[in-house]
Amino acid sequence: MKIIKNRVRCKSCGSITVDGGKDYIRRGFKEIVDLEDLSICVYNMSDLRDRKILEIEKSPKQPYKTKKLSDFTEKN
Repeated sequence: MKIIKNRVRCKSCGSITVDGGKDYIRRGFKEIVDLEDLSICVYNMSDLRDRKILEIEKSPKQPYKTKKLSDFTEKN
């Protein structure tokens, strides 16, 4: 996985932390519903670790949304 942007938006002022830069992604939060992930990552689908990350992100228990690279490059 290549991290293009590592950022989040806090829905409840001051209750989250962001760590890792472009090396890794780590979040700290009181309530996960306070966190809106705005990170942009590129995944290598031949890498089994990246496939597992995508499976976790698609889980209905997680608030994260997975987007395709084309979502950022195509004009609407």
